Amino acid sequence: MPRELKDVPMKSYLSTAPFNSYFFTYTTSSPPPTYNRVGVLSANVAGATSITCPAGRVLRENGRRLYPSAHPGVTTLMVGVFDNQSMLSGFIDPNSPVFAIYSTDRPGYLKDAVDPTGLLTDQGPPVRTNGVISSRVVSVGVLTGAGATLDLATGRVFTFTLPATAVSTVVYVSPSPPLQGVLINLIITGGTGSLSFSSTFKTSGGISISGTNTITMTFVSDGTYLWETSRTGNLF
Repeated sequence: MPRELKDVPMKSYLSTAPFNSYFFTYTTSSPPPTYNRVGVLSANVAGATSITCPAGRVLRENGRRLYPSAHPGVTTLMVGVFDNQSMLSGFIDPNSPVFAIYSTDRPGYLKDAVDPTGLLTDQGPPVRTNGVISSRVVSVGVLTGAGATLDLATGRVFTFTLPATAVSTVVYVSPSPPLQGVLINLIITGGTGSLSFSSTFKTSGGISISGTNTITMTFVSDGTYLWETSRTGNLF
């Protein structure tokens, strides 16, 4: 095989969620007074947004690497990649849960593969195993206050206790926009107040509750909004 073909990077990654917040640039400088070389990883790739960096995008290695110790400011192996659709390039953590291995033995200059049977763009191989598949376990989050904020970093299941006779609002804050396919469950108890939601939530109406009732609500994200799919309780 010709040398120029053997040296072409062969590995690609598939984004499993919008990855603009996981797409990095690396810069170095030697500031006074010591002039020691320092490096900074920043999630500020020009043009990278949740629209230009969606889930399902194939990222090809470009041969660049950043190593801990060898590169100041780097604490984990970072891999250089490029997106042949947006033409953006930067560094990613190849072991981040936002990226899956797409292929380890196809040259990066090839177009995204299309399945000859289903004619759909390949999204990676299926999983079949006799072993255990483990995923991250997130604890139950607790929402408090009349203007409670919901952050997916704190959980997927949230409890909310309504203050007595108060009007409360649940405000979605992070990550923005919510990751596509995420499921959120709310368990609501408390006083005789009412509950509304910020614009990220798309509900079938607000809710009211008496002190002895419990209301549950389930939402699923389309990558832009959180849509209500089920609830128990009373509509306004």
